[in-house]
Amino acid sequence: MLRRKIHPKKYLRKLFHKGGHNVHSPFAYKLLTAVVEEKAYYYKYHSLKQDLKKTRSKIHLPELRFLYRLAVHYPISSIRYYGENSHLEEILKDFPQNHPYPQQHCYGPFREQDCFELIVIENPNYLPPKFTIPPFAFIYSFKSKRNKKWIQALFQDLERGALFDLFYAYLLVHSDNLHKQIYKSIL
Repeated sequence: MLRRKIHPKKYLRKLFHKGGHNVHSPFAYKLLTAVVEEKAYYYKYHSLKQDLKKTRSKIHLPELRFLYRLAVHYPISSIRYYGENSHLEEILKDFPQNHPYPQQHCYGPFREQDCFELIVIENPNYLPPKFTIPPFAFIYSFKSKRNKKWIQALFQDLERGALFDLFYAYLLVHSDNLHKQIYKSIL
């Protein structure tokens, strides 16, 4: 029987992974179990794979699938991309957004004020000089030393929110409904 090679970091994370145990926030638990660790196959995955082949992005297919699941599970008011890859920006524009009735969202109900902005940051150098975080936002940043320092500094400045250290990236969730917390998971 052939076995796939598993990246050592991913193996260690999986070894100490708790599958949502000891996560006391219902929002964070739902995000971890229903979005980050979801194994179901969505109909859009095939076209995402085809679109990704056309781009020269640093993003991997599991990351793109994660962003799609995030856009499906939560009401996204808008999606912004900061980076040099215009093809990735085009892929992100096809994700579900601007749900007209968040109270009737299939994974909801959500309040109208709970609509999130999805901000994907490939390179912080592309951010506008006076970048402010919206009240409800998912900020997704690729994993690199530069981005790690930037996202941790951004997290320190927040009063509320959660930082998810995923295998390939960082996800900062800014919401008044969350206490300041850091979570680790695999993607």
